Amino acid sequence: MFTDRTLWQTILGIALAAAPAPLFAEDQADEPQEPLAFIPDDAPAPIAEAPELGDALELPEWVDPGTAESEKKSITEAFNFKRPTFERDDRPTAPKPRDPNLARTDDIGVLLSSATDLLTEPSPGELVDQLERAASDARNLHALGRLIVRCRTLADSEDFVAHAGDRDSQRLGKVAAWAHDARGRMRAASGDHRAALADFKMALRYDHQCYSALHNRAISLAEAGLDDRALEDFTRLLEHDPASTSALKNRSQLLLRLRQPERALGDCDRALRRLGEDTMGPSVASLHALRGRILQELGDLHAATVALDQALEHAPRDARYFEQRGNIHAEGGDYPRAVTDFLTAVHCDPSSADAYSTLAWVLATCPDEQLWDPEMALESAKRARRLSPREDQRSLEAAAAAYAANGRFDEAIRLQQRAVLAAGDSAPNEMHVRLVSYQEGQPYVEPNQASGVIQAGGSVVE
Repeated sequence: MFTDRTLWQTILGIALAAAPAPLFAEDQADEPQEPLAFIPDDAPAPIAEAPELGDALELPEWVDPGTAESEKKSITEAFNFKRPTFERDDRPTAPKPRDPNLARTDDIGVLLSSATDLLTEPSPGELVDQLERAASDARNLHALGRLIVRCRTLADSEDFVAHAGDRDSQRLGKVAAWAHDARGRMRAASGDHRAALADFKMALRYDHQCYSALHNRAISLAEAGLDDRALEDFTRLLEHDPASTSALKNRSQLLLRLRQPERALGDCDRALRRLGEDTMGPSVASLHALRGRILQELGDLHAATVALDQALEHAPRDARYFEQRGNIHAEGGDYPRAVTDFLTAVHCDPSSADAYSTLAWVLATCPDEQLWDPEMALESAKRARRLSPREDQRSLEAAAAAYAANGRFDEAIRLQQRAVLAAGDSAPNEMHVRLVSYQEGQPYVEPNQASGVIQAGGSVVE
């Protein structure tokens, strides 16, 4: 099984930009031949109760990831403890342009006076007015770049510095900060995180109270692995706005990554209280799911399951939450419910590589003989491989276990070796133990839950 505190925590960060891999050459004949459509939104609700032992379990119809652009899902979409999905501040912060209606008048004297003004040099305030109007029209990287150059040129102008008052200088700083923040968000969205971080830093140089840029800089620092500096920014932001639910959630995720689950739980609960019991929707669902991960890290599996139940009340067809709840069930040894949740996840999202990998792993390694299903495990593993980057450690390990469960040890060895190479120096000892097991012609089976708390990959904590 896969849990937050073990092997599968480190897997999703590998080969994030890689394209989905083809099935292994040995299995081309087994690849589903006819791509079929996703389950429509109005399809019957997925199963929610654990299946009776012995009932026939079926996978959803295969969806070829190449049939439609919208079906090409990436594992980076998964809610992941090691690489959490932070929420950027997308609130509009553009300076308001001057109302063009204020320039309209029927007074001929005023009109003549305005015409005379056109022949004189614009004042510092009028120059900033122009930049504010340009900011209101900046909608792409090119326009924002031009605006930033104009702001910098004006800020460096000796004439502007000599004649501008404090108000106009502050207005110029706010326009420049907004432009850098807006461009930084666009760059971050396109994956250019280094340039985005530079923009957020510049925004705060122009205006240290640009809290949108502060929030976005904290996220970029966290994404770059600079967790301590990110934590400082999140804390400073919450000192300014203690009720910011997005900042609370982001800091909670960061604290969880820093192995401070008690503090993370406090921030998560504050964010939930801020939203209120009557709030519905994906934001509340993601907070309950985050709370479930924190409680799982703290070892309270019952409370973690309740949190995922609440997440699914707000997002009843979200495959990620079924998979997450299945992991909790598997960690507690409740394999029937774990299999049910993993199957529900792939029915909700037949293109979820993560759900197929977890399902394949449990069906191939489950100690419960009534649920052990090597054939379905292998089919699930093949789908996970087809939907994952080529050297994705998670799907490689699940496929190796599935092949070993079917007695195809040569293929199991080859895939486990690739998984070990993909993990590099961070590969835990359990991966090497499984490789030796496959080389000796033995499939891998999870230890019996009665002997301790099962960790993903087979290690047991007494």
